[in-house]
Amino acid sequence: MQKLFAILTLLTICPVAEAQKTAPSLPADTLAIVGTSVITGRDLVERIELMPWPEKEKPREHDSSKVKALNSIIAERMLAMEGRQLHIGDDESAQLKMKAMEKLFVRDELFRRKVKDEVNISEEDIRDGLAKFAWELHVVAVGVKDQSAGDSLYRMLRRTSDLASALKRYPAGFVTAVETVKVNYGGLDTLFEKEAYAIGKKKFSKPFISYAYGWVVAVLLERTSNPVYEKMAWTDRRHRVDESIRRKREAALASEYYASILVPQKANADSAVFHLFARGLRSLLLRDSAAHKRSGVFAVASEDVDELLLSFAPELKRNFVEIGDKAMTFGEVIEAFRTERFGFPSLDIGRFETSLNSFIRTVVQLELVAREGFHQNLQYSEHVRHDLEVWSGYWTSRYLMWRLIDTVRANEDELMTVMMETLPVIGNVYRVNVQEVLCDSMTTVQRVFESLAQGVTLDSLARKFSKRGAWAAAGGVSGYFPLSQHPELGARAILADTALLIGPVKLPEGYSIFKVLGKKRTSIGKYPEPDSLRINIKTNLTARKRQQSLNGYLANLAQKYSVEIYYRNLKAVEIQPANMFTRRVIGFGGVITAAPMLYPNWEWVDEWRRNGKVLP
Repeated sequence: MQKLFAILTLLTICPVAEAQKTAPSLPADTLAIVGTSVITGRDLVERIELMPWPEKEKPREHDSSKVKALNSIIAERMLAMEGRQLHIGDDESAQLKMKAMEKLFVRDELFRRKVKDEVNISEEDIRDGLAKFAWELHVVAVGVKDQSAGDSLYRMLRRTSDLASALKRYPAGFVTAVETVKVNYGGLDTLFEKEAYAIGKKKFSKPFISYAYGWVVAVLLERTSNPVYEKMAWTDRRHRVDESIRRKREAALASEYYASILVPQKANADSAVFHLFARGLRSLLLRDSAAHKRSGVFAVASEDVDELLLSFAPELKRNFVEIGDKAMTFGEVIEAFRTERFGFPSLDIGRFETSLNSFIRTVVQLELVAREGFHQNLQYSEHVRHDLEVWSGYWTSRYLMWRLIDTVRANEDELMTVMMETLPVIGNVYRVNVQEVLCDSMTTVQRVFESLAQGVTLDSLARKFSKRGAWAAAGGVSGYFPLSQHPELGARAILADTALLIGPVKLPEGYSIFKVLGKKRTSIGKYPEPDSLRINIKTNLTARKRQQSLNGYLANLAQKYSVEIYYRNLKAVEIQPANMFTRRVIGFGGVITAAPMLYPNWEWVDEWRRNGKVLP
């Protein structure tokens, strides 16, 4: 084992509790019963309030939207229950994902108890914050090399408040930066903000340390009214100040508590596994670097984690990082990249490995925090069990659904049926040009194929055997004709690949052997390109068949699990009419969606109603 890094302490921690709001009181009326499982109004609100859902933003469609959402949650619940019986999600990759989710929620619960619940804000704090929020400060930040240099500048400013004059006499080597900055209440550099708002009549501060400049002296140029403050209602101002104070205090408490966990800890990583990981991840990013580049860095996406777990499957159980008496496996480290915002500034091998080492250090730090939470038995807390149940149900249901629909395909006969049904709409929009031999019997078909095998051209065979006189004279070439003119031939031609020999196809007028010479459309806009038509029809047909198959499966599950639905209780469930995509910031680090995306799966109810029990 080669030591790659050691966990010492955490010097700073970013505010990570921005999305951790106190949850509003949620309705508890029972909306459905699935076996022994109950679905409440809270479950419905939790899944679609902060995440996109069809028609949610249309008040007139709210009742319909809520019904569809409830049906979809019931479908997910049934699939999850059935999936667990079938041991769906018991594979190593799925187990790694759920264990990582449990660690996330344990950390978040630890943050709530040790940080969030410890923050108290008084009315005096609010008044002080409002007084600062009302003003926008224009300040010159003079960065200095150390405290002694800052004290020297401070003494000069006490003798003359004119900054320009003071800087002329001040040694240039003592200055690291001179910038004019705008300071508003609630900014990221809390140290600078605190000192800037504390500047009194002298209009300059004593030297202090800030995140942005190190040692710095702040000189106030002017104080103006804050336009953001002016536009806000009084209650919004109070809310903004409360949030700002809470965020700062949570960050300070989190940093202190985080450091208390990490200070005595050390970790050693296996260099062989590290370089294996580095090669695999870097190769993945290099394969399509443009697609991975976001905001100037090369980001690791969730699907990248899935691919890494698959490619490294034989190695996932290898010990990667030794921490105390229990190592983190290679699989656990890879999975941890799913919920962290890791971005590589460069794919140069040296810089890439330096960044990766730093990211793995962060993963280990978060692992240590999670272990502290487990040590406090937070995995058994109500919040953690609820969150884990929601996410594990979501993933198990999706795994089973993918397995059910994966083998459902649309065949050529079904494509042709749909195409013929569509011809009244698109028959004059698309045109095809084919070269055809229309045979009068299968005996002639056989002779044509034998001749083709001997090298005879389709042109000469069309002139000799084809029953379409006008085309035969042109060597079987039709010229462009609308699909409606020869419906079955046109439909098969528009679905076929260009230049591929097709047939024999039984038509009312005989047996057709043909190849497509060209396709075109006469109208643009809502109609796809000719070569995309087959893809669109096949995609839509496959989706329809899969949904029909899934509907039947769900209807049977509804009978098995004795589903009961109480639609009347939906009236008491209020959903905000705004479609949004919300992320949940996890305490001590990590980001996930506010809730799993609910899969639209409501059509099964119509099939089930014939035999099922639905309460009004």
